[in-house]
Amino acid sequence: MGGRYWSSEADRLAAALIEPSLAARRNDTRRFGYPCEQAYVIPPGVDTERFDPARAVVDMRGALGFGEDVFVVGIIARMQPYRRHGDFLEAFRLLGEAVPEARALVVGRGEAREDIEEHARGLGLGARAVFAGQHYGDRYVGMLKAFDSLVYLMPGSDGTCRTVREAMAMGTPVVAADRGDQLEPVHLRHLQVGDDKVGQVLPDLREGLDAVGGLLDHPAGAEQLAHHRAVHGRIVDNQYGGHSSIPPDADRPA
Repeated sequence: MGGRYWSSEADRLAAALIEPSLAARRNDTRRFGYPCEQAYVIPPGVDTERFDPARAVVDMRGALGFGEDVFVVGIIARMQPYRRHGDFLEAFRLLGEAVPEARALVVGRGEAREDIEEHARGLGLGARAVFAGQHYGDRYVGMLKAFDSLVYLMPGSDGTCRTVREAMAMGTPVVAADRGDQLEPVHLRHLQVGDDKVGQVLPDLREGLDAVGGLLDHPAGAEQLAHHRAVHGRIVDNQYGGHSSIPPDADRPA
């Protein structure tokens, strides 16, 4: 497999290189001089039976005390500075001023948790920011189900943007920051299929949370969210349920 742990020694031994994204493929072929025609992209799949909004899982929304009138927007990421939790909290503060019923749900663990929680207190978010910690198994699936919208700012160390696809499978609308290669279309191009929209890629997080607020302001907001969940299976099963390769000449290095 390719990615940041690829080495020049592996370069000499491997007959082919399998990459999780076009960005990883482009970076590795340029950095290590690996033959472009021997490098293939296979986007990671999603278990659409596990990540199915119709499947009964732990009611994490209820466990967290969120009523039906609460709009839950949040982030799932390891708590490290480069994952930009501070940006999310600052943007949420602006959303919260316009949408008092909104709550910020922060899921994950990491060495920066104390600093991030202190930042939330400094912004005056109080009980509107909920730090839920790390969850596994069906509790994690239930946590995805608890969101009304997921914000995704920066990929993790493997660069696969796995959380985005899992949220899409759960029918959860995604607002993702556009950071060029780090959130490339190979991961996010299927946020919309035809008229079925399950997310939005935007250059600015403030604009992104404006879009989240628009889900509430729009007269058909609730119906739109229900429709997003209804079409999740066709979108994710078609695009990620099976492994399909992107040919080597799809993105040759310049």
